[in-house]
Amino acid sequence: MSTPSPAAAAARLEPTLQQVSITFFTIDQNKDHDTHVRITAYDRNNRTIALADGTYGEFRERTYSPRIDLEVTREIPLSQLRGGRARVRIEITPNGNDTWAFNFRAPFLFTEGASAEVYQRERVAVSEDYRTWETPIT
Repeated sequence: MSTPSPAAAAARLEPTLQQVSITFFTIDQNKDHDTHVRITAYDRNNRTIALADGTYGEFRERTYSPRIDLEVTREIPLSQLRGGRARVRIEITPNGNDTWAFNFRAPFLFTEGASAEVYQRERVAVSEDYRTWETPIT
């Protein structure tokens, strides 16, 4: 029977990702009811760790969206969330024309009560011409 390396043993002691969600605040351009949204979180090694995919209905101007829970696809240790290419990516596929302006908050919950949050405080706009926005996890 082999003994795990010290690095592997330490990684198991670190808090691991359990839940990710996102809530949008639509500013001054609504998201149409039929615009498809894909939310993907990546770790620092550019691996998908959580995602959500759907239309979620209309997001009206000056309102909060319902909380969207992402499916955690990789239970990474907290240290893998920071640095490198760690980021949250929002991508839309509108049915015709749609410009959506928003900001968001995305909490990442880990075992042991640990957490990290991503806030996109400034206005972001995506549209049929500019479909993708990425925010680094710092």
